[in-house]
Amino acid sequence: MYNDNPYITEILQNGKSVLFLSYNNCPDETTLSQLVDTCGDMLRAQPKTLLILSDFTGMGVNSALMNKFKAAQTPDALPAKLAVLGITGIKLIMLKAYNLFASHPAVPFPNKEAALDWLCK
Repeated sequence: MYNDNPYITEILQNGKSVLFLSYNNCPDETTLSQLVDTCGDMLRAQPKTLLILSDFTGMGVNSALMNKFKAAQTPDALPAKLAVLGITGIKLIMLKAYNLFASHPAVPFPNKEAALDWLCK
């Protein structure tokens, strides 16, 4: 757990710290929205330094949520690198659209290990 938030954990990999955001475990849209806001606050506090791995496995994503993510990524709130898990099907199409307009693209990975390897290179 990171910052007293049960949906954010820190993973140490190759001497680097990665924030693991477990969006897929949020019980409702309010909690999910709060996690996006918390992540934005963390990014503004430490711009372009955070390595982030977000897990969307098994969850639905809609345009309102995508707009929330876009709004959270402002020029003063960008990660150093952003990897995502659980992006298949329609979510992959939405991610590609998101990446067209995002200040910092999210890179999809099939598993946690591959994402961590990329983040910590």
